[in-house]
Amino acid sequence: MPVLRTYRSKALAIVNGVVGGVLLPVLSIGTIVYDAPKASPANRVGTITFCVLVGAFVLLRVAPARLYVLLDGVRVVNYVRSRFIPWEDISGFSLRPWNPFWTPAGYVDLKDGSSVPVLGISRLRPELWPKRKPADDMIDELNRLLGEVRRGKVGHGR
Repeated sequence: MPVLRTYRSKALAIVNGVVGGVLLPVLSIGTIVYDAPKASPANRVGTITFCVLVGAFVLLRVAPARLYVLLDGVRVVNYVRSRFIPWEDISGFSLRPWNPFWTPAGYVDLKDGSSVPVLGISRLRPELWPKRKPADDMIDELNRLLGEVRRGKVGHGR
């Protein structure tokens, strides 16, 4: 199925890429250098292994989190799981807190009353970036697209 559009917060992807690709390797090397006289070889190998695994998870699962728009629905790619949702099951898209410690994330609201978080769409902290609202714009665009699908202008090969 061809992907019509991809939605994700670029700032979040960049931060996750830097954390996974740069910060964790630097921390592991720093830990090894700092602890080298005191640490056993097994301890150093354990530190490197842990940092490599966490870095790989961040680079391979967290940074690529996004929402794909397809002709017959959307595919939500989150940190651990990906899920396809057909257009006819979707009641709308929204932006709300994912948990108390996280900036608001996108959601696919389903007709059965449940919702699926889209962790790749995340609002920038409004106190730091009051005028930048790319996540809000993405949610608005997704709702417009859903309206077009319902009117028969998009989807199912159109």
